[in-house]
Amino acid sequence: MMERSSPGSSQHTFCAWAGLADPNETCPAFTVLSFGSALVGTNLEVKLMLYTRQNEDCAEELNSTASKYLDLTKKTTFIIHGYRPTGSAPVWIRLDPAGPLYRGKPPSERLDPTDAQFVDVIHSDTDGLGYADALGHIDFYPNGGTDQPGCPPTVFAGLNYFKCDHQRSVFLFIASLKKSCNITAYPCYYAHEWKSHLTQQSHPVTNMYFDTADEEPFCLYHYFVDIVTWNKGTRRGMLSVVLADGTGKKAESKVNHEAAAFRQYNHISLLVGFNQDFENITRISVMFSTGSVVGPKFKLRILQMRFRSLSNPER
Repeated sequence: MMERSSPGSSQHTFCAWAGLADPNETCPAFTVLSFGSALVGTNLEVKLMLYTRQNEDCAEELNSTASKYLDLTKKTTFIIHGYRPTGSAPVWIRLDPAGPLYRGKPPSERLDPTDAQFVDVIHSDTDGLGYADALGHIDFYPNGGTDQPGCPPTVFAGLNYFKCDHQRSVFLFIASLKKSCNITAYPCYYAHEWKSHLTQQSHPVTNMYFDTADEEPFCLYHYFVDIVTWNKGTRRGMLSVVLADGTGKKAESKVNHEAAAFRQYNHISLLVGFNQDFENITRISVMFSTGSVVGPKFKLRILQMRFRSLSNPER
């Protein structure tokens, strides 16, 4: 976390997070927990770690108010993971709340919207250590809530395979506070439908979905690709898109959409995302793939194609 400034105000932020800014400086680290700790629980040991502009990537652990970074005249925000106070707090932000031992429990025994005046939840590991169902007034599901980009895909990566998706919620929240770029989320009832229903919502929805890049600041710049093809037969596959500007810079789409069915003269819209944005796009390259390593290779004959920027709709 970092100290942030806005007109007329500034603040400190505390969180359980570790980085390494100076190789000669030892930074406080997360408590090392085993996989079993997520199932049986741990004893509560609170640590306060201070981040400011002077130490963005290496926290100072606070044992008292005697600190070279802490200024008590500034607004201070505490982000607490794993602690449930009594009473009704104004706002709770829950980062991938635990699933094991809580799935199927009644609201009185798990997180619930009545626990605070406003409960904001980020779900990043719903098929592992996290909880899949909506638990708050608003629930965010980055990358559908599972399989975060950049995390190991198999168990052969060791412990990181089990914790990477779960911890991503913390990194996403930290990145959102830094405000180096905007992450836009879209409402939808079901995770598997959100990319094709961005413009079709007519009722209030509290489940929000968005895609991210595989590293900080995690932002993606989204485009709708509207395509009409004229192949006589149906072609089923995926598109990879590369954008280029006049300087030669390129960006390849980072959103792995599900295979789409391209039928003759039918209009289809796909959502693609890029980790950088170009103000003046001079070239667009599209590659079609069936995803199959055997069988014939098909061409996708494009009759019409249009790009629409969701990040900058005025373009």
